[in-house]
Amino acid sequence: MIPICIGLIAAMTVIMYIYYKKVYNVAFLFSGFWLVIVLMSSLNLYDVFISNDYVYELITLGVAFFDFGFLVSQKIRIKNVFNINEEEIDQRKYLVCVCICLIAISPDLQMLLFFFENGFDINYIYYIVAMNSYGDTDSVVTQFGTAWQQILSTYIGYPLQYLLIASGICKGLKEGNKKYIFISLTFLIVRFLVDIKRTVLIMFFFMALFVILLLQDRKKTNSGFFCGVHKKNIIYFFVFFGIYILISNMRSGEEENFSLLENIYFYYAGCVKYFDLRIANIDFADNTYGLFSCRGLIAPFLGVLTKIMDVDFPIYEMATKQLALLHGTVYQIAPGHYYNSYATCFWEFYVDGKEIGVAIGSLIYGLLGGVFFHSYIERRTLLSIYNLSFFISIYLLFSMLQISSIINYLVWPLLFNVFMFERKDRNG
Repeated sequence: MIPICIGLIAAMTVIMYIYYKKVYNVAFLFSGFWLVIVLMSSLNLYDVFISNDYVYELITLGVAFFDFGFLVSQKIRIKNVFNINEEEIDQRKYLVCVCICLIAISPDLQMLLFFFENGFDINYIYYIVAMNSYGDTDSVVTQFGTAWQQILSTYIGYPLQYLLIASGICKGLKEGNKKYIFISLTFLIVRFLVDIKRTVLIMFFFMALFVILLLQDRKKTNSGFFCGVHKKNIIYFFVFFGIYILISNMRSGEEENFSLLENIYFYYAGCVKYFDLRIANIDFADNTYGLFSCRGLIAPFLGVLTKIMDVDFPIYEMATKQLALLHGTVYQIAPGHYYNSYATCFWEFYVDGKEIGVAIGSLIYGLLGGVFFHSYIERRTLLSIYNLSFFISIYLLFSMLQISSIINYLVWPLLFNVFMFERKDRNG
């Protein structure tokens, strides 16, 4: 069955490539991305345990419905209902958001100051924050800020932080404005130092790369598959890759003796086996009916209501529990290698509604990506570049980890970004 699944995903990849021969074609990227992962997983290198055929079938189902949603999206258009200038980010709004964000994330800033004053190294900070997120320790992280300050950070500070990083990258790279690039890098470094997770660096590196590619592409409509990639972009890629390796070495414990290639293989191919083990050990009977996949959208409302009114929302609580279990559930996927978190985007869809959930969730996923893609093709504005590059780098390229819409600060920057742009002159 696995060869059939690989053949079907390969066929979908070719079809999506023929549909639009650009590297930012989200259907081609998604299909090709999962083709590589499935191929890698099927090899079972480094003695990774063999995955069940059913998992490959679910992935193939998800890719097929993603591509179908992408094709259907041709009929959907985003209207400029707020009458904004999609080419200009408002400087005053941006700076106001910077001030609000700094106030909201003040507990994080206090925590970082504490870490630096006490000389904790990167590996120790990562360990402490990770243990705190699992609920296994009353670490120093919990000493900063009241419960309400933590809520403010979670539901206002972090979404604004990601919004400021993303919009600053777009405006800074478009205009060559060092001020916006500096602000973006500052917030990015703060975010990285809070939990020492390399994923945030990779997310925004690829977003910056795609912003550059799309800015170049809109100047050259016939720039080829790679949108007229400049030599500088290639240099940036290898410089970042070197920094990534350096950080990885700093964060690795002495007990880890895995090579770079082995780590890459486990991060990508390992997600298939972890997905398989999560399904095999599923510990709940009811579905979350879409609430898990879109948890980030509703979390600010239900999360605050739960605190204020002390009411229960059983399905929401189940979705939140499943989110916590993503980090806290560890399985052995190969001799001497344990794995967590990387359950794939299809796991959230599966929790929402089993096979039907995978089909519907993937359809909506592809529909959203297709809307952003076709919006860029038609408009080629800075807002459309923001949306498409954000979706590719944070949603699509991390689909082996999760569907990013389960995290509130990865959802709202795609909704609030329109308010960061200037309003058009009504008389103009």
